Amino acid sequence: MTVHPLVSGLPGTIVDTHAYVFHRDLEAAPGYGCKPGHDAGLDTYLALLAANGLTNGVLVQPGFLGCDNSFLLESLERAQGRCRGVAAVDPASGAAMLERMNGAGVVGVRLDFSGIHPPNLAGRAWQGLLETVNALDWHVEVHCAMDQLSGVAGPLLAQGCKVVVDCLGGPGSKAGIEPDRLRPLLDLSSTGSVWLKLSAGCPTRPEYGTEPEKAMVQLFLRHFSPRRLMWGSNWPCAGHDAADDYRAGLNWLINSVENPGDALQMLSDTPKALFRF
Repeated sequence: MTVHPLVSGLPGTIVDTHAYVFHRDLEAAPGYGCKPGHDAGLDTYLALLAANGLTNGVLVQPGFLGCDNSFLLESLERAQGRCRGVAAVDPASGAAMLERMNGAGVVGVRLDFSGIHPPNLAGRAWQGLLETVNALDWHVEVHCAMDQLSGVAGPLLAQGCKVVVDCLGGPGSKAGIEPDRLRPLLDLSSTGSVWLKLSAGCPTRPEYGTEPEKAMVQLFLRHFSPRRLMWGSNWPCAGHDAADDYRAGLNWLINSVENPGDALQMLSDTPKALFRF
C-alpha cells in the first residue's frame, strides 16, 4: 500500500494526534489487570511517521502505566521535539509536577473513565489540578462512555478547560454511528471549546471503512468543522502495528473526508495549534 498522494511530499507539519509507546517489561500500575505482551517502540513509531509523510506525533500515556509518566517523559526526550505528550494525572498531582512535565513537552492530561463511574470533576479535589492545567494552556482529553460524556465534559467546560474527546467519542459498535446515540457528543460542538479525535480507525473494528462510518465522519465535519477535528492512528491498535495497517488508518481519514482541504486542516493546522508544534 503506497503513501496517499495528499500527504506524499507535502511541506509543513502533519500530525498523528494519538499513539502509544511502551515495552512489555514496564511494570503495570497497581490494580491493572493485564499489560501488553508486545513492544511498541518509539523508533518504530517515528519510522512509521516518516514512511507515511507525517512529521510529528502525540504520545498518550498508556493506561496500564497509571499515573507514572516517567516512560512517557523519557520517550518525549528521545523524540527530540518530534512528539508531544498527554499525561495521566490524578488530583494529587501537584503544580510543580505538571510544570516539569510542561517543560518536557507534555501539553495535556488524559482522564480515562472507561468502565468506571467518573468522579465529581466540579469538586474541590479537582479544582486545583484543573486550574494548573488551564494556567499551562493544556487541554483535558476524556475517554468515557457516550452516556457519561455530558457529565464529564460539562464540569470541565464550566471551569474553562479545553476538552478533547478521543476515539470518535467511543461509539464502540455499529450502534454508535447512529446520530441519536451521538447526540451528547454533537451537542458539545456548539461550545467552541471541544475538539474530537478521529482516533478509532483500526482495521480490526467491524464498522471500519463502512459507508455508515464515512457518514458519521461527515456528520462530525458539519458539527465540529475541520478546526475542531483531528486524526489519530491509535497505534499500535491492539497489536496491529504493521506499516500497512498504519497507512490504512491514514487513508481511512482521507477517504472519509470529501474535501482534501478539510483533511489537510485536520492533519496539520488544527493539531499544530492545539499541541503546540
